[in-house]
Amino acid sequence: MFTFLIILPGFINAQTEVEEPAVNKPTKFDPLVDNILDKLPPLQILIDSAVRHAPWVRISDVEISMMRYNIKNAKIEWTRNLGFMGELLTGNLYQFSNNQTSGSTPNEFITNRYEYAYHVGLYYRMPINAIIGQKNNVNIAKRELEKNILLKEERSMAIRKEVILVYQDLLMRQELLKIKNESQLTTRMQVQMAEIEFKNGTIKIAELARLVDINAINSYSYKEETFLFYRQYLILEELVGMKFNLISEIE
Repeated sequence: MFTFLIILPGFINAQTEVEEPAVNKPTKFDPLVDNILDKLPPLQILIDSAVRHAPWVRISDVEISMMRYNIKNAKIEWTRNLGFMGELLTGNLYQFSNNQTSGSTPNEFITNRYEYAYHVGLYYRMPINAIIGQKNNVNIAKRELEKNILLKEERSMAIRKEVILVYQDLLMRQELLKIKNESQLTTRMQVQMAEIEFKNGTIKIAELARLVDINAINSYSYKEETFLFYRQYLILEELVGMKFNLISEIE
């Protein structure tokens, strides 16, 4: 029987603190005059914040952490075959002996003593299938880790793509908002002039009605574009996990 000392590596649990994005102070903003591109943080900052804020990416971080622990567990799986054994024996030993020769008086010998014995040791059993199985388990755990790292990258890429699309669409929506505002202002002025001309008998009621209908369509289109612009603005805030705090002056 032999004994040996095994020193197992310790585990360090490291935690990384993520700095939350600073909250901007409320800023005066008129989408018909100001350029929202000048009011928002740079696109790369928005992308990084969105990736850090996305729940699916954070889930991937948890899964990767779990896979790293699985690899460590697989590497020390052999310790299941390591054990400790010991035995302690105690008791009384009684001996009696009668020694007699021809023509002599018998001699009796009585012995009574207390004895104990013990032994301790470590044992290690390693079946062949356990050796092969441990190596396979470690490799499987490593492949699972690689898969989760790739899955995190895939999720991060999807988030980056979504932020870019929403960001670019928001810029486009502001330009369309300005164009449709000009259209509604133009047709509104045409309606006002047509009303004067109708009173003076210069145009007929049919022409006035036509201009009123066009102005109504342009006004509705402007309101609709205003809604779409602010919807993309709110979606971008939600994606990146920060508030831009732009105060609109649109009536």
